[in-house]
Amino acid sequence: MRIIKGNGSKDTADQLVADIRPSTHPDGILRGEVKLDEGLYAVTIATEKQNLMKRPQYLLRVHMTDYQKLVQTVAVPLLGLLFTTWLGYKLIRSTWLRNWWTVLRS
Repeated sequence: MRIIKGNGSKDTADQLVADIRPSTHPDGILRGEVKLDEGLYAVTIATEKQNLMKRPQYLLRVHMTDYQKLVQTVAVPLLGLLFTTWLGYKLIRSTWLRNWWTVLRS
């Protein structure tokens, strides 16, 4: 199994990221861990009995999400809205505003 950075086409210069060599696996499952950067990769699987031209190739897209930045962009406006709501509640419940409103209406 080979992991190549790029889309695996012949016209681009692709970079080999991982080459997992075959070994005896009792359950028939090939295992391997590779840390990948964000981008597009091609995974090629080859067996001894397959023709070299008929290797199955799968495209793999790695996309990373920065959850800390996502929470910060959502939490700051949410806290601002919460503070504004609390301030409005305190202002509406204040006796100063009630007295001012009754004087204004009379």
